[in-house]
Amino acid sequence: MKLLTVLRVFIATLLILFASKQCVAAKAPIKFGKVTKDELLMNRYDKDTSAIAVYLCDYGVSEMLFMNTTGNFQYNFTLVPSLIF
Repeated sequence: MKLLTVLRVFIATLLILFASKQCVAAKAPIKFGKVTKDELLMNRYDKDTSAIAVYLCDYGVSEMLFMNTTGNFQYNFTLVPSLIF
């Protein structure tokens, strides 16, 4: 009986460890570097000439927080805008 309980706890621990490995955040999909003078002076985007701004990248950051005061989880999502005007 004890062996079965220990085995269940061991398997549950392994499952939690492997599942938590999948929850690791990915790197931001954009790499910022030096901006050229041509990019700063760009007045028109050739692929869409009617555009007033150009998205470089559109991604967000999410986090899950445990609130000690209420005992609940709070989910926050923040959009990280990357625009060129």
